[in-house]
Amino acid sequence: PTPSKDFHALGLRAGNSFPLLDKRAFSLCSKRNALFPSPDTLFNRTRRTMPPKKRYQWDTISSEYDDDRPSRSQKKRDSTALQVMGEELSALSPSVLAKMPISNNIREALIEWQRLGSHEGRRRQMQYVGRLMREEGDAQAIREALDRLKLGHAGETASFKRFEKLRDDLMIASEAELDELLAPFASEDAKELRELTAKARNEREHGRPPHAFRALFRKLKSLPEA
Repeated sequence: PTPSKDFHALGLRAGNSFPLLDKRAFSLCSKRNALFPSPDTLFNRTRRTMPPKKRYQWDTISSEYDDDRPSRSQKKRDSTALQVMGEELSALSPSVLAKMPISNNIREALIEWQRLGSHEGRRRQMQYVGRLMREEGDAQAIREALDRLKLGHAGETASFKRFEKLRDDLMIASEAELDELLAPFASEDAKELRELTAKARNEREHGRPPHAFRALFRKLKSLPEA
């Protein structure tokens, strides 16, 4: 080939000492004429390749933030937990709700739920409570308060059963057993308990209303645990 064709293939411009580098044109010329080397050889260029698929330079940076974001499953679990807590709060009386660590909006929404009678109205109101719980509620503080409340109820239930058992034991105890049961109490308290026990036995024997029987239980509850 003539030099003019080769220079034309290289894309030389008139008056320019530096050719316009067209890789395809260089390759064509190198096949025709060994005098024209490839662009990579001529300018000693280093081949640069794109990173492999799914391995980008910014993955290292973005992954640090992606790991901190809650997953969709975690968000669903948190929403379910808040809904359960909302249902537990709805069973509490207004006086107990006043002591719970919740906002006034949540408290008023729960009291409104208690006023409603229709199933559909309560369902929609509970959804509203759940939204308020997500926006304004402190899940950890509410959960701890509910757990303390349950623990207190459990302790009251255990004490209630213990007093019931003691009352029933007093009702069927012999004189010796009665002295043993009343021994831990103060003398005045033991005397009153003995009198109430005698009256309660008399009521049961004659089929009268159990006024003394109930008074005996109230007296046991009012005394410090022995």
